[in-house]
Amino acid sequence: MNINWKNQNQTIHFIGIGGISMSALAEILLRRGYRITGSDRNASPLTLHLESLGATIHQGHQKEWVHGADQVVFTSAIHPDNPERQEAARLGIPEHKRASLLGALMEDHEISIAISGTHGKTTTTGILAAILLEAETESTILVGGNADVMGGNLSITGDRIFVTEACEYKENFLELQPTHTAILNIEADHLDYFRDLAHIESAFLRFAKLLPTTGTLIIRHDLKETFHFLKAEVLSFSLDESGDYYPANLMSTSMGWTFDLIKQGSKLGEIDLPLPGNYNIENALAAIAIADSIGIAFHHIQKALAAFTGVHRRMEKKGEQNEIMVYDDYAHHPTAIQAALSAIKPRVQGRLFCVFQSHTFTRTHKLFREFSESFHDADLVLMDDIYPAREKDTGLVHARDLTKAIVKNGTDCRYLGSRDRILAYLKENTQPGDWIVTVGAGDVDQIGESYLSEQ
Repeated sequence: MNINWKNQNQTIHFIGIGGISMSALAEILLRRGYRITGSDRNASPLTLHLESLGATIHQGHQKEWVHGADQVVFTSAIHPDNPERQEAARLGIPEHKRASLLGALMEDHEISIAISGTHGKTTTTGILAAILLEAETESTILVGGNADVMGGNLSITGDRIFVTEACEYKENFLELQPTHTAILNIEADHLDYFRDLAHIESAFLRFAKLLPTTGTLIIRHDLKETFHFLKAEVLSFSLDESGDYYPANLMSTSMGWTFDLIKQGSKLGEIDLPLPGNYNIENALAAIAIADSIGIAFHHIQKALAAFTGVHRRMEKKGEQNEIMVYDDYAHHPTAIQAALSAIKPRVQGRLFCVFQSHTFTRTHKLFREFSESFHDADLVLMDDIYPAREKDTGLVHARDLTKAIVKNGTDCRYLGSRDRILAYLKENTQPGDWIVTVGAGDVDQIGESYLSEQ
């Protein structure tokens, strides 16, 4: 990226500055002394925070907002026909993708860590953040969600270590420059860009090749053979003895798990993980392996995990009313939905009500069968309208279609047509002991919040 880091007398304009990653990048540059401007459709706590730090942020998108900028940064959701991008092109202002800036920021750190995978990136990054903060490392950490341990989505305590999530969408992670990489899992997703699973796997292979020969790849064991060609160190994690890092004497608790952590056959000590689900054991193992590979003492790892409270919107407890629990989870892929519901089902004394909002029409259409088979652990699914995100509704698929398919696969599912009707149904039909879980990457969490406030 063409930014002279020694000359911070520049104005950087962010189009879509309210995003969880864009806002963090903007804050890093603010704290380094750059002038920051930006725009987004709506104000939010993230944009208000940036304004409190000195950024100038505009609501909406107009060409005038880029006037005076030396550089422009945009996200994948911002298309070339955006008026600000068009004006930047007319004026000859250099434009850069968000991932390009992220890659540039990774330069000149002793350790740069990129956490990738179809699922689990945010929780794994949050766990690693907790470990690094407990160990009082000099680090800059970006998380794709708000974590209580960080007081938000960004932590800056120094420049020795840089940590970020690495998103595979449009192969954005190929812009990064990691010394340590985690690949948690690889599944079919983002099929509005990728052709198929083979295309996705090829992108992850190229991503792994970014590592220097002195670098380290942390990977789920069943994928290890795929990356055998790497000259970098490759360490694996698994739920059985096949990985370099694995749990032994695994026991469930009221909050999550306890287990003995084994590294290459030797016991390092006991781990108390207050997060449910096998997938969170894997997330924790990946974070532990990264921390161990960069020399973090085990007692810091133990203490950080025992106190970890999770990341917002990842099976987050929103509240309780009349002995009815309300949770929210960001799961928006069939595998993640199934894992989330199966993880909490044993804790539900009554019925499990799942309010689901599918994320993008393309994903719903491409993974339609998989979605229809993902809700067996719910007693009732209440279907919200599809969240369009970056897409337009072309009639490709409707929430009613998915509702019918879920019913056909044996799970009670209802499309009620509006959020007011969903709320009314929940108020009239939930009883003490029941759980309500809102699921999806859009704004479905607002339903649970409305339920709690109106009760």
